Amino acid sequence: MNIRVLRFMIRLIALVKFSDIYVLEYGLEVGILQSKSLSKKKLVRFIQLKIP
Repeated sequence: MNIRVLRFMIRLIALVKFSDIYVLEYGLEVGILQSKSLSKKKLVRFIQLKIP
């Protein structure tokens, strides 16, 4: 396999994973602003559990 194709695939996978994490964080922030029921420590712990 061409090295350029391999690098492109790795970058694409990394981009998708980063965008999933960003969406998760954004969704949690919106939820917290609406309910304000989660503390900051719980939010950080929840994000850490969701990231593989």
